[in-house]
Amino acid sequence: EGLAENVTGWLLDRLPPEYRTSPLRRHPLVLAMCARLHAQATLAGTRDVYRDLRAELRDHLDPTDIQAALVGLEDLAAQFSRSEREIDLVEQALRGQVWKPRL
Repeated sequence: EGLAENVTGWLLDRLPPEYRTSPLRRHPLVLAMCARLHAQATLAGTRDVYRDLRAELRDHLDPTDIQAALVGLEDLAAQFSRSEREIDLVEQALRGQVWKPRL
């Protein structure tokens, strides 16, 4: 099996479940593009929540709960950022990008 066949399931794991029944699942490069854009949007949304959480919820949450939520959002943003980088590398490989090892 080639790279395209091997990464399809991995890419589907990084997308909303609706993609599993979509005809797009037959096109790994399209899935990679969708996954990359989805990851970027998820990361941007997480950053927006982080930015606005304190101002929007200060009347509804204790300061310690706000701080805990911010820490949780930082962790999620780091995970989403890693996922975005991984997806980008897979997409580049599907497009034929070749990397030469550095010594």
